[in-house]
Amino acid sequence: MNFSHLGFQGIREVYNVHPMFVHFPIALFPSALLLYFLGAVLKKPFFSGAGRTCLYLGTAGVLLAFLTGLGAQESFPHNATIHAMMQTHKAVGWMTLGLAGALTLWSFWQSQSQPKGMWAFVAVLAVTVLLILQTADIGSRMVFVEGAAVRIAVPLVAPAEEVFHHHGGASPGGHHENMQTPAETEMPAEAEEHHQTATPSPDHHEGDEGGGHRHTH
Repeated sequence: MNFSHLGFQGIREVYNVHPMFVHFPIALFPSALLLYFLGAVLKKPFFSGAGRTCLYLGTAGVLLAFLTGLGAQESFPHNATIHAMMQTHKAVGWMTLGLAGALTLWSFWQSQSQPKGMWAFVAVLAVTVLLILQTADIGSRMVFVEGAAVRIAVPLVAPAEEVFHHHGGASPGGHHENMQTPAETEMPAEAEEHHQTATPSPDHHEGDEGGGHRHTH
């Protein structure tokens, strides 16, 4: 075990802290759905009470994930593909946040320790779980397939002409004004080595033109 890896160094090294909060709603909302379902089927207030606890904690997690996500979109250079996925990710996040808030308010309108219109409540909760899993899928594809916010990948996936996208707020002229472009960002050794390997040397082409093989007939 290498103790130099300890100390929460990732918080200082990653582009943003959004990934630290996304797992709470992913875990808590399906748990709330299962517990509310058991409460409805078995007529046991205990399960509904446990589901309500998961719902409240999950809603807090959705809010934190959403707020940190809004900050994350401005924190790293990205190309047009990632930008388009990010907008869909945010739109689904808005819907998730709205449903989570509605379910939290609905949970206070209860009878015999269960929400009124129990099966309708469970159905809306199931839709919310589906949206959470969908936005998690989009987020994971952005990171693990497209390389979004992966420090070693940013110089490769965000060419300089595709970096700047306006997300709202300030005028487009001031957007990302303090952000380094990939050309200004120090390229990690692994990425630089890959880039050099993939780029033919100028001497190679010159050799083809001037020093290539000559055929005599």
